[in-house]
Formats: sequence, structure tokens, C-alpha cells
Amino acid sequence: MDMHNSLVFPQPLTPLELSICHKLADLFLDTDIHMFILLHHAWCIARLPTSIAQVLDLFWYDVYPVYVRNLLVTTGQWAAWLEEDVKGEIEGRRFSVLSRLNRWWTRPL
Repeated sequence: MDMHNSLVFPQPLTPLELSICHKLADLFLDTDIHMFILLHHAWCIARLPTSIAQVLDLFWYDVYPVYVRNLLVTTGQWAAWLEEDVKGEIEGRRFSVLSRLNRWWTRPL
């Protein structure tokens, strides 16, 4: 689905998108991230049938806005995110009007 259609008709996360978002959300846990954890996540995402553009789109528009606040609070989440929680948080944001306006405003020309 192209950018314009996703703005007008937001879609639920596909299983592939959920898998990517779940791995990316782990980057925002309030823990010390070691290089081998980053490499493992990168390896898992690289093995999925997706493009770098789609991964970056999911990161900046779906995962980052939802999970960056975990690093900004003093009592952030330490344990891994549950997949159903990631799905609920991201889909809740995807369907919001403000999120769609932000995506439209910051879209590449």
C-alpha cells in the first residue's frame, strides 16, 4: 500500500510488520543494550522479506513515536514488550487522526 492510501485508509499491522515492530520496540527498553543484542535484532530483521525503506518507515512512523517515551521517564520498562501490547499500541496510534496528519506532513515528496 502506498503512502497516500495508508493516510486515508490506515491498515492494521500485518504479521510481517508486527514482527519488525516487535524487534524495533526492544531498542527502547530502559536497559543497557549490548552490541550482540543489536546485531541479533539486525540479523532477525534482515532475514525477513522486507526492504530497508519499509523498516525505516515502520521505525520512524510507528515504533519511535510510541516507544521513545520509555527512555525519557525515570521508571521505564525493563522487561521485553509483549507482542500483543506492541500491536495494540502501534495500531492505536496508526488509526489516530493526529498520527495520520503527522505522517502526511512529514512524508517524502
